[in-house]
Amino acid sequence: MRLIDFACFPEFGVKLSSPSIARDGHELTTLLRTTKSESIGFLCERFVKPPVEITIEFKHPISLTGIVVNPKLGIHTLQVISFSASAGVSSEAGSQYTFCGKLEYQENKLKYIGCYNPDFQLDEVYEAMTKAGTKCISKQDLAPFSRGLHGLHNIKSLKITVLRVQKSGIPGLRYLEIWGQPSRRCALTLQQSVWDCWSERLQEIQQSSQDDEDLPEFTDPFLTSGGLRLLNSSQNYRTHAKKRPRVDTPKIDAIPNEFLDAITFELMSDPITLPSGNIFRGLPLVRHLETQANDPFTRLPMSLKDLTSNILLKNRIAKWSLDSVAKEQASPDEEPALAVCSNQASEGSLPSSLSSQSS
Repeated sequence: MRLIDFACFPEFGVKLSSPSIARDGHELTTLLRTTKSESIGFLCERFVKPPVEITIEFKHPISLTGIVVNPKLGIHTLQVISFSASAGVSSEAGSQYTFCGKLEYQENKLKYIGCYNPDFQLDEVYEAMTKAGTKCISKQDLAPFSRGLHGLHNIKSLKITVLRVQKSGIPGLRYLEIWGQPSRRCALTLQQSVWDCWSERLQEIQQSSQDDEDLPEFTDPFLTSGGLRLLNSSQNYRTHAKKRPRVDTPKIDAIPNEFLDAITFELMSDPITLPSGNIFRGLPLVRHLETQANDPFTRLPMSLKDLTSNILLKNRIAKWSLDSVAKEQASPDEEPALAVCSNQASEGSLPSSLSSQSS
């Protein structure tokens, strides 16, 4: 039995999407890897609450054999996750998803959990996964999908739903493996082409794994203190350990609390006042309203016309930023404490109605 990890096989044309907003640097695409090293992981913005859906679409139908996930992303841990499959892509009319199974993470288990297709023997599936490169999960941590799901052998779309997170954590996913084979309904020439391409990819993965074993584990102190990620791949190690970029973000304790976003604790360049009286950064709020028309604090209905640009606070932040620059120029030997208003403003643009208010 041979298996392919489609999350580590970009040549197959796997696409990921989610209506939930991801934090910068933790987009869904980070779950698609080119090596067996763990990814940075997908993490939602702080105001996003479960359920969170992740849709995975395949260019060609596959026979799903197993799924392995790491539910712990620093201090954030998902507790219950479910899987559904469809023979059509999510954008197609009439596409229906069939429930496949649900997993619940338990603290006394290893950090990886997974499901397998009960149409195959567990020993056979685990042996094939191990030969193809998985080293992260033990056999007893693989639970069977719901029985009688013949549709698992012809899947074009897979939906992963984060139903619950532990304590007050943020929905996310650290690591993902999608094991399977090209569907038998695919043309024989296509199946052979996929296997040939995977054989070449597998050699690159094995070589990359050997290179990673020669490197010591590196922990990014800033991210682990916030519970976001642990870096252990050769690419991340070389990037962060040998050449650490200069960060111009001011120290959190040096910024007045009233200038910080109430959820992300970042310096606001475009403060917006909500009907609830809370003040929030404009761009993340606009992204939130594109998918959910409610106040992220109170969950009451809200639209763009209900937002008000806080011009007074914006001017105070701008003045503080100029003062910070002046202090930096006067003390060049000290660590920079520059404001990031201009950088944040360049991330995107606010709706014209809010921009006109701020001007």
